[in-house]
Amino acid sequence: MEEREYVENIKNEAAQLGFIWNKFAQWLSYISDNIVATQTLEYWLRYYVSELETNAWNEDISPSVWLASRFAITPEKANTIVNSVSEEYLQCQTPQYWIIEWIKQQTNPASPEFETFIKNEPADILVTYNKEPQSNNAEELNRTITPAF
Repeated sequence: MEEREYVENIKNEAAQLGFIWNKFAQWLSYISDNIVATQTLEYWLRYYVSELETNAWNEDISPSVWLASRFAITPEKANTIVNSVSEEYLQCQTPQYWIIEWIKQQTNPASPEFETFIKNEPADILVTYNKEPQSNNAEELNRTITPAF
C-alpha cells in the first residue's frame, strides 16, 4: 500500500470510529505521509486527542456534548462512551481518559476466540491457569492449559 493510500485509510477508519472526518483530516495533513505511514490508527488517534488536553469536565453541558465538541467525535459516539459507565464513575475520570479508553477498545477488539472463551467459562467459579510450560513436552503443555480448580 502506498503512503498516500495508507493516510486516506487512516482518515476513513477514524471517521468510521466516529471522529469528524474533516477535523481529523485537517490535523493529520500537517504530518507528512511518509511519517503517518509508519504508525497505526490507534497511535494517530491517541496523538490527536492528546494534543487537545481536555482534563476537566464542563459542568454547564452534558458529558456527551462535551466529549463530542472537545474531541470532534459524532454525538452518537459520544453518547456511546458516556452511556457505557455510570455518571458517578464517568466523573471520576477525565474526558481524555474516556476517549483514550474508547480508542483502545475500538482499535483492539477482542478476538472471536477470546469472546468464545469468556462465554463458555462459568461466571461463579474461580479458575486459575498455570502461566508457562516448563518444557516442549505435549503432556506438559496440556497440563499447563488445563484449568486448575
